[in-house]
Amino acid sequence: MKEFENLLHNLMTAAATFPGHQGVHVVKPAEGQPAVYRVVARFDSDAGFQAWRESAVCRHLVTAAHALAMNKPTLEVRSGLEAWFQDPVGPNVTPARYKTAVLMWAVLFPLTLLFRWLFLVFGVAFSPLAQTGIMMAFEIVLVTYVVMPQVARVFGFWLYPKAGAKA
Repeated sequence: MKEFENLLHNLMTAAATFPGHQGVHVVKPAEGQPAVYRVVARFDSDAGFQAWRESAVCRHLVTAAHALAMNKPTLEVRSGLEAWFQDPVGPNVTPARYKTAVLMWAVLFPLTLLFRWLFLVFGVAFSPLAQTGIMMAFEIVLVTYVVMPQVARVFGFWLYPKAGAKA
C-alpha cells in the first residue's frame, strides 16, 4: 500500500508539471473497505490531458501502478456538464435532477443579471440577439471553468448525502 501511495505521489508531482494541469484529487479507501483508489486529474483542455496521457513519464508511472494494482484499473474521461455533477467518490453517481436544476438556476440567474447590468452601465449598444449571444458565451465559459466546480464542491454535502440520509 505504501509503495502504491508513493507511486501516486510521483504521478501527481509529474502531472503538475504539464501545461493546463489544474490539480489532482485522490480519494483513498476507507478503513476496512476494499483498497480502491479514485484519482481525479483535471486539465484545462483535452489537448493538455492528452499530452499528459501520452507522455513517457505518465505511461511509465501508470504501468508501474498497474503492476501494483490488485484489479485492472479503469479510466473514465469526463468533461462538460456531467463533470460538474459527478460524485468524485462513487462511480457514475449523479445527484437528483432537481438539485442540479436548483444549483444551475442559483448560478445562472445572478450571472445573467450581472451581465445585463454591465451592458447597461457601459452603454453597450448591441442588438438584443447579439447581447444575449455575447452574454451566454461569457457565462458558459465562466460557469464551466470557474463557478460550477466550486459550487459543486461547496454543496457536495447536499448533492451527495451519505447513504440512508435524507436530502
